[in-house]
Amino acid sequence: SPGLTTFHLSGYSIIRGRMQDKAIFDHGALGMAPRYTHGHADALSLFLQVGSRDVLIDPGTYTCTGNEEWRRYFRSTRAHNTVTIDGLDQAVQDGPLAWSLPFETRLVYKDETPEGKITVIARHYGYKDRLGVTHLRGVSYEPPGSWMIWDWLTGTGTHHVELNWHLGCRPIPVDGGYRLEGFDHPLLLTIEGGASTLCEGSVQPVGGWASKRYGSKDPITTLRVDYTGSIPHEFMTRLRFV
Repeated sequence: SPGLTTFHLSGYSIIRGRMQDKAIFDHGALGMAPRYTHGHADALSLFLQVGSRDVLIDPGTYTCTGNEEWRRYFRSTRAHNTVTIDGLDQAVQDGPLAWSLPFETRLVYKDETPEGKITVIARHYGYKDRLGVTHLRGVSYEPPGSWMIWDWLTGTGTHHVELNWHLGCRPIPVDGGYRLEGFDHPLLLTIEGGASTLCEGSVQPVGGWASKRYGSKDPITTLRVDYTGSIPHEFMTRLRFV
């Protein structure tokens, strides 16, 4: 049924909408201390289904001990639906499995109104000590089927900020945004805060890939939004039927 469920110990919130929409918001820790083996640097990442269609996906694992470049990519921050600062992961990869400099995450706010609007806000500190930047993300659902994701980067200095959305359906550029294929009514994706480009099956640099099962990978479309300039900065992503 529609509503919000938060699992505080594991650090996940599940938002269910009225049109069989479902979002999974990751505000949990990197993994199991002290080595955080098998964890991915995916703090504040988001998975979204609209009806029966995957819209924002998790690209998966692909390999644990195979090709080093592909292993680094699939566990990196860039390979998840979140924000990367200055090309760095939220933590530091330490070999093919472990991590160092783990991040702290915190659930800041959650609310569910009688009318069905749901809001969850969380932040992580993976870039604070190294770059002086903190990432806060809010996810909001409003019936019958509108979603808003707000990314707020605080700190000082000039940085390259990159927001990635890994898509489970093909985007078609239209005035003001992208129309997502596969829906009876047009689903519009719009993003404010940077210059957007589409990447599919790139190898230099690696991007636009997903692994549905271990050991295999397939091209997908990744929507990348770039900004270089002073911090604070914000991105605003909206999905709605038009």
